[in-house]
Amino acid sequence: MAKRYMTENVAGTGANMSMSANMKMDRDELNKRIDSGLITVRKHPFLDLYICNYTARTQHDGLWDEYTERCRGLIMDGNGNILNNPFRKFFNIGEKEYTKIENLPAEVPNMTEKLDGMLGILYEGGEKGDEVAVSTRGTFDSPYAEWATNWLRSKGFTLDDFKREYTYLWEIIFPGSKNVVNYGSRSELVLLAVRSNDNSHELDHVKEAKELGVAYAKEYSFDCVDSALKYIEKRRGTESEGFVFKYSNGLRVKMKSSDYKRLHKLLTGLSARDIWRSLRDVGNVNDIIEHVPDEFFKWVNSVEMELKVSQMEIMKDALDIALEAKKIENRIDQASFIMENTANKEHLRGVTFSLLDGRVDRAQHTAWQRVKPSGDTFRAIGEEI
Repeated sequence: MAKRYMTENVAGTGANMSMSANMKMDRDELNKRIDSGLITVRKHPFLDLYICNYTARTQHDGLWDEYTERCRGLIMDGNGNILNNPFRKFFNIGEKEYTKIENLPAEVPNMTEKLDGMLGILYEGGEKGDEVAVSTRGTFDSPYAEWATNWLRSKGFTLDDFKREYTYLWEIIFPGSKNVVNYGSRSELVLLAVRSNDNSHELDHVKEAKELGVAYAKEYSFDCVDSALKYIEKRRGTESEGFVFKYSNGLRVKMKSSDYKRLHKLLTGLSARDIWRSLRDVGNVNDIIEHVPDEFFKWVNSVEMELKVSQMEIMKDALDIALEAKKIENRIDQASFIMENTANKEHLRGVTFSLLDGRVDRAQHTAWQRVKPSGDTFRAIGEEI
């Protein structure tokens, strides 16, 4: 059973509930999503803090609502009080109906570089809650989180250096991480945003970074979104990941270059055969999608569905033959019947004999073997290249 998070109920429940800091999530609504495998909650090693994050299943099935989108590194205390305000889940241009270019707000958004690292979220940590610390969006003590925390402390930063009513969001970049963009020996935290905990506004992250003496996500100026898209498509994936567009209503959308996505697929080494192995051995692709960027879900889902349909067709056709064979009393005649009816369908033969003998698991495994992709080389599909 998934770990449940117990908070007190508050006024205003349901998927459309506004969840700003200094509020509590509705206990039943949150636990419903935890029990359904849509949100994970992990406790801090020392403090009475809990971090909420959406799961791979949420991404894979597109089960987004106010709760799953907000739980992207959201930190609460033991009483259910929301203590920070990280980015809510935001999507690629064209990924959702409201992120299609024609449906975006009629204004030129603020445009910043999208860095190729790991999201870091500043919070009050340490053994007593009186030191600067950084979490990633799913855990307090991942290697990335520990590295980022040590980096801040080694630079002499304390909690007094940061505005208490704001959430500082960073990109964690260091040579040991697996990036497409070539950052060379670059090793630092890069300030992405400073968001008020009441979700009412954001500070100028460039100004805040300069006051702190740290790096920041660079801003770009284009006359329209189309110009930015044309620019990023000319960039190599090793030079730039893409852009983040922020509109005056708070909406954020992202755009990654085609070359970046191409190189990321090569870097991850994901192939149709990896998906096939996961389906054959564990029955799902959860472990794979845990590490696949949003942009590749369409391809993963397409391969997954194609393989499942092919395997099910083999099972169905083999079962039809096995059921007819069972009507025959003599084993030799049964075998002859199967051989005759699979003469031009040899891929069904072993599956059919296993079903005839009641060995369903073996039949399932054999059927999966029959739909094994022909190679390990990744093949992108259409616009997914």
